[in-house]
Amino acid sequence: MSVERLNFYMEEYKILNSQVSSLVAETRRLETYTAVSVAALFAWFVTNHLPYGMAWYIPVMVPILTGLRAFALYVRMGQLAAYLRNLERVFLNEHDVPSGLENYLSTIYGHAGSSNPVAGKSYSKVSPQAMIFWALMLIVTLVAPTVLKDLPQPAQHTAQTDRA
Repeated sequence: MSVERLNFYMEEYKILNSQVSSLVAETRRLETYTAVSVAALFAWFVTNHLPYGMAWYIPVMVPILTGLRAFALYVRMGQLAAYLRNLERVFLNEHDVPSGLENYLSTIYGHAGSSNPVAGKSYSKVSPQAMIFWALMLIVTLVAPTVLKDLPQPAQHTAQTDRA
């Protein structure tokens, strides 16, 4: 293999690895934004004494939509990881050197060789922690309206109650 080709693959590896890191960071930001926006919506409903009704279920859409976006990011990460694993296999095929991080992770998560980004069969296994987060967010947004509707309402201040 020529030096130019080797340098190309090394640069490509660095760039793609950086992209994977950026995608991971984006999924974490999505989780944060989802939790904050759901909490803010319910806080607004409670503090503004919004009557219980269908509007209380609008926050359910937040984890659904952001969860779909996160899933798309996981799929893209899986595609990139599969390609990085292929590069690692080509360049680190000696028995006395480590097989590379992506190959190592694929043995841990049990999907070594299951991805083929060229054929479009690549997918990413979503981490158990991420699945738990998105499932809890969905459950919370479905259950919260029934719990929050029963909160005691603050007493209404009138001129007579202020004099007492």
